[in-house]
Amino acid sequence: MASKQYHVMMFPWMAFGHMIPFLELSKQLAAKGIRISFISTQRNVQRLPSIPTLLADNMKFVELPLPSVDGLPENCEASVDLEREQIPYLKKACGALQAPIEKLIHKDPPHLILFDFIHCWIPETAAKFGVPCAFFSAFSASALTFAGPPAELKSLNKRNKAEDFSARSGGRLSPTLLLS
Repeated sequence: MASKQYHVMMFPWMAFGHMIPFLELSKQLAAKGIRISFISTQRNVQRLPSIPTLLADNMKFVELPLPSVDGLPENCEASVDLEREQIPYLKKACGALQAPIEKLIHKDPPHLILFDFIHCWIPETAAKFGVPCAFFSAFSASALTFAGPPAELKSLNKRNKAEDFSARSGGRLSPTLLLS
């Protein structure tokens, strides 16, 4: 009896600087015979390069509708569509994808989920289904420290001042461990 083809779900943040590296990794994995489900919104998928014909059997785009969020303009599904101050609304809409992602996992359980920094709720969701997950970043750890820990990513708070990147400890400022 042949074993079931290994299945990886890819879930990048909705910015092309994130989606393109995830897409390139997806193509490399699909070329090795791994089945890939690349998750994004319809508008983002339409703007991504198409899947090479040679990889079409192992790779598919899975389109999810982006939930409507107050403050997020219509048809704005990637960071490139927004002004900087509107990005928190895209993050909020992304967080509302948790239920649709759970339905996808239940319908077609992957062997692994690779997720991006904004989707800090994926480990908890994956654990519900007994699916391992891993964080994939095309950016260095030092660059990621500016994004903050998962608790920061879940909030809509902006970190603009130097004090936002440190914590008071014993009356003096000390670096905050940002990657927890």
